[in-house]
Amino acid sequence: MRGCVFLDEELHLQPERQEYTINDNNNDSTSLPPICISEDTSRFRYTYRGGYRSAIRLARVVSETVALNHSDVRWYVFGDDDTVFFPENLVKSLSKYDDGLWYYIGTNSEIYEQNIMFGFDMAFSGAGFAISHSLAKVLAKVFDSCIERYPHLYGSDSRIFSCIAELGVGLTREPGFHQMDIRGDIFGLLATHPVSPLLSLHHLDKTDPIFPNMSTPHEALKHLFKATEVDSQRLLQQTICYDIWYSWTIVVSWGYAVQIYPSHMFLPEALHAPETFRPWKINRNNNSPLSGLYTFTTKQLNPDTCRRPTIFFLDDVSSSGRDDGEEIMSMYRQAFVNCSVYPGSPRKLRELFQQPSSKSHNFSRLKGLAILSSSLLVLYFLLSLVFVNTNYLSTYTSSQYLVSPPTSLDHIVFGIASNKRSWAKRKDYIKLWWKPTQMRGCVFLEERQQDSENDTASLPPICISGDTSRFRYTYRGGYRSAIRVARVVSETVALNHPDVRWYVFGDDDTVFFPENLVKTLSKYDHGLWYYIGTNSEIYEQNAFFGFGMAFGGAGFAISYPLAKVLAKVFDSCIERYPHLYGSDARIYSCMTELGIRLTHEPGFHQMDIRGDIFGLLASHPVTPLVSLHHLDFTNPIFPNMSTPQALNHLLKAANVDSQRILQQTVCYDRRSSWTVVVSWGYAVQVFPGHVALPDVLHVQGTFRPWKIRGATLLSGLYSFTTRVPHPDTCRRPTIFFLDDVSTLPTETTTTTYRKSFVNCSYDAASPRRLSGVRVFSQKLNLDIKQMQAPRRHCCDVAPSSGGEVMDVAIRECKEDELIHMHS
Repeated sequence: MRGCVFLDEELHLQPERQEYTINDNNNDSTSLPPICISEDTSRFRYTYRGGYRSAIRLARVVSETVALNHSDVRWYVFGDDDTVFFPENLVKSLSKYDDGLWYYIGTNSEIYEQNIMFGFDMAFSGAGFAISHSLAKVLAKVFDSCIERYPHLYGSDSRIFSCIAELGVGLTREPGFHQMDIRGDIFGLLATHPVSPLLSLHHLDKTDPIFPNMSTPHEALKHLFKATEVDSQRLLQQTICYDIWYSWTIVVSWGYAVQIYPSHMFLPEALHAPETFRPWKINRNNNSPLSGLYTFTTKQLNPDTCRRPTIFFLDDVSSSGRDDGEEIMSMYRQAFVNCSVYPGSPRKLRELFQQPSSKSHNFSRLKGLAILSSSLLVLYFLLSLVFVNTNYLSTYTSSQYLVSPPTSLDHIVFGIASNKRSWAKRKDYIKLWWKPTQMRGCVFLEERQQDSENDTASLPPICISGDTSRFRYTYRGGYRSAIRVARVVSETVALNHPDVRWYVFGDDDTVFFPENLVKTLSKYDHGLWYYIGTNSEIYEQNAFFGFGMAFGGAGFAISYPLAKVLAKVFDSCIERYPHLYGSDARIYSCMTELGIRLTHEPGFHQMDIRGDIFGLLASHPVTPLVSLHHLDFTNPIFPNMSTPQALNHLLKAANVDSQRILQQTVCYDRRSSWTVVVSWGYAVQVFPGHVALPDVLHVQGTFRPWKIRGATLLSGLYSFTTRVPHPDTCRRPTIFFLDDVSTLPTETTTTTYRKSFVNCSYDAASPRRLSGVRVFSQKLNLDIKQMQAPRRHCCDVAPSSGGEVMDVAIRECKEDELIHMHS
C-alpha cells in the first residue's frame, strides 16, 4: 500500500517518559503508513461559529495526497484515523468502475438529521471515499482557489463536496462504506449488511466492542479480521435459511454471527436491521425528533431478551486447500443470555459449524448453505442465499453484451397496470409517450371494456388480468387489487415476446420518457439480474414500505433473465405475503427471496408530493429524466395551462432533445452579479445576486407532502436536501418558463423562455426587467461512459439584446473549469 497519514505538526520525543507524544515521525514502517506534515493553512478563512478550522487542513489532505506524485495511480482513497478499511474488498468494489472517468464514490450518514444538515449528496469522510485519479488530478489543481469560497462551511467533507460539485460531478453511492453515526451495540447494523463487499467501518471507539467478552473495540476487530483474512468478500454477507423440522429461521452474517429465531420469519423482515444501537447525538438538550431517524429500515427489539433470537458469535475460522479451491470452516458459539431452555428452543445449541464451503470470489445470488450443530444435527431449509462463482455467467453475458446491437425500444416490453375506473381518464397520459410502431406491451385491466379495442393506433393493446380469487389478501383497509397489479409482472412475461432485454412496469398515470429509458438501461448488462427503480421522495413512505423497494408508480425495470425466473416462482411466492398492502411490496418481497436488491436510478420519479412541483423539476439530478407520476395530484407544471397541455408543452422540448430535458446548468453573469439556473426545456431562474453552487442545487420546497389526512412530522420529511422559498415572493428568483423550442440547420437548438408574471416592483438592476431568456445548446447524445460518470454542463451569459432578452449558451465544461462566480 502507498499513502500517508497527515498530521498537523511534527512529533517530538518526551525524554522524561522515553516515548513520543504520538509516534515517531518515521512511524513504524513495517505496520503503518509514513507520516506527512500538513502544510500551513493560516491564509484560508474559517468563519463557521463553534467549528474547528482544522477542517481546512483535513480537506487539503486530498490535494496534498495527489501532490505526493505516486506513479501508476488509479484511485485515491481518503478516510479518518478511525476509519477501518477492508483493502481487498475496496479493490474489488473499485474494479467495477472505469478509473479513467471522473468518479467521486462514497456514502452519506445512517442518520437522517446528519444528511439534512450536511447534504444527502455528500460523501461523509469518516466512512471513507474514493476519487478516480483523473478527477483527483484536476481537483488538486483548483482546490485551494475553490475552498477560499467556502469559509462558512463546518467540515472538511463539505468543502470537498462543494469543489467536486463545482466541477460538475455528483456522488456515486457504494453501500459497503459505513459512516456509522451511531453508538452502543452495533450488532443490528453489522448483522444486516447489504449484498455488497464490506469496505469500511468508522467511529468504533464510540461503540461497544462488536464481540461479547472482549474488552476493547481493537481486540474485537482483530477477531473479525481472522475471518477477513480467510474470505474477505464474504465477510458480513447475510444468508438466510429455514429449518423445517424445528420451524427455525437461521440468519448467518458470515464471519460475525448467526441468529436463530425460534419460528418462521419472512425474508424481507429478516433483512431489516434490529435496532440494537442508539443515535449519534447524545446531547440531552437536543430534543430533535430527527436525531433518531435512520436511512434504512429497522425493526424494534422484543423487550423480553429471552424472546429475541439466539445469537452465536464467531469463535473460529479455518481454511484448507482442496482440488477445486479453498475449503472454509467457521464456528460460532452462543452468547450467554440467562433464559430457560425449552424443548425445540435454539438455545439448547451451544455451537454452530458452517459446513465446509468454497471461498467467495464473485458477488451474485445465494445458492446454498448448511449449518451443523455440535451434535451434528443437519438443519434443512427451504430458502437460502449464498454467493456462488459466476465466472461462466459473467463471461458469457458480458461478451454477448459487447457484440450485441445497442439496446433500443424494440428490446423493451411494457406492462402497465390500470383498472376500469381510471382507464378512461388515464389513457390520455399513455398516449403522450406511447409509440405504437416501436413499442410492445399491454395495459392490464380486470375486465374487458366496451371501447377496449379503440385507439389502438395510439395506445397499447389491452390485456385482461387473470383471476386472483385463489390468493388471500389480509391487509386491513387495503385493496386486494394489489394482487392483480403485482401479477402484471408475470403476465407480461407470459406474453412471450421475442428478443426482449428489459421488462418495464408502471401505473396508468406513469409518464415515461422512452428515449431516456433506453439510454438509462443501456448502462447495464441485460444478461445479468437487475431490478432497477427508485423509492419515494417522502421519508415516511420509505420507512413504512422499505428503503430498498422500487415504488411501482415511478416505474421500474427488470432484466430479461431475472424476469423469466421471477415469473416462474411468482405465484407461489406471493401466497406467502397476504398481509402486505400493495403490489410493489409483493414484487419486492419476491425479489428479496431471489437474493436481488434494488439498483437505484434517480431518473425515475415516484412523486409522492402535491401542489407546485416546480422545485423538484427545476433541480433534476444529472441523469436523464425517465418518468413522472401522480400528475393528477399536482398543479400543471406550466402556468396558465391544464395538466395535459402542460405535459404536451414539456414533450415539445423532450422530442427535440430528450436527454437534455430538465438538465440543470448553472452560470453567473458577472456584469449584473446574477446567478442563472437553466433547467433545460422547462424553466430558467435568475437570482439577483451570487448564490453558491451547492445552495443552488438544493431543491426548492415549493410542493406539499403526499399525506393530507393523519399527517405526522415524518410525512413532511424528504429524501433530498431542500431549501425553503423566501416568504416574500418578490425576493425569490425571477422565473422564465419554456415558450418555444426550435432547431437550426447547424444542429443548434434554441429554447426561449418567457417571464412568469409576479406583481412586484423592480429597479434597473433587477432581473425582473428581462422579458425573456434565449438558451442555445447542441443536442445531447450521451455515450455509455458519460452515462456511467456524468458531468454537469457549463454555460455562458451573453449581453442582453436591448436589455430585455438574455442569451445563454450551454456547452461542455473545460477540464479544470469550476462553476462559480468569477470576480
